Amino acid sequence: MKLIKFYLFLLLILEMNLANGQVEDSIYYVDLKMTGVYQGKSLYVQNPYYSAIGEFCVKEVRVNKKKVNLNYKLSALRLDFEGVSENSPVYIDVNHIAHCAPKIVNPLAIYYHSNFKFTKLVLNDTILYWEAKGDRTDGKYRIEQLSGDFWSELEVYDSKGVFEGTNYEYSPYHLIGSNKYRIKYELPNGRFLYSDELEYVHYDEPVTFNIAANRLIFSQFTDYEIQNEKGNVILQGEGREIPLRTVKPGQYIIFFNGEQSDSFIKK
Repeated sequence: MKLIKFYLFLLLILEMNLANGQVEDSIYYVDLKMTGVYQGKSLYVQNPYYSAIGEFCVKEVRVNKKKVNLNYKLSALRLDFEGVSENSPVYIDVNHIAHCAPKIVNPLAIYYHSNFKFTKLVLNDTILYWEAKGDRTDGKYRIEQLSGDFWSELEVYDSKGVFEGTNYEYSPYHLIGSNKYRIKYELPNGRFLYSDELEYVHYDEPVTFNIAANRLIFSQFTDYEIQNEKGNVILQGEGREIPLRTVKPGQYIIFFNGEQSDSFIKK
């Protein structure tokens, strides 16, 4: 009889372990996603307790793809958007156990009601291009570049005022390494909205060129200075090509970015 009781006890322990294993094996995680605009207000996430495994529901929260350092063992999580500029877009992913669902308590904190929006952004070695809808005649676009820890204004464009959709472009001058840009759409009443941040990594490659159709065409956007054989500067500026119609035939030296130099003959 004692032996039977012992075996029954072992069977009970085994069933309990199997049951616990089934719970653990069935746990998987999903994301609750939300987008909006940071307007200086905190966002609160309700974090339920999942008693089946003795853990809170939320595993981690990511803002703009970066994990937020929070105490995930609390029933209410507060997002302060540290390091995010006011009026910048925010993309929130709340990774949680699929068996329980967290809740955004105050979604209006990042809700931005506006008819304006950036619909396309392109940045490459020669151009910063964007498209927008809801464009108003009294608006302005301010192009900014990250310099250290601060955003510096590079250029200001008046809005074209094409509400249905329009486009703009700017020719940036990239420094060696990482270059970050953003566009600020601003209205006279003080309201404004930032585009997503754009990054272009510029490598220190030598500038090459060729002469075609009475023009000098460069391999990349560059500062240039052209001197004649006597060392006199005849042309200088920045860009990707130079018309040579006004340049007399002869041999010239060209400097790129104040460092690299080469020569060419104008026939």
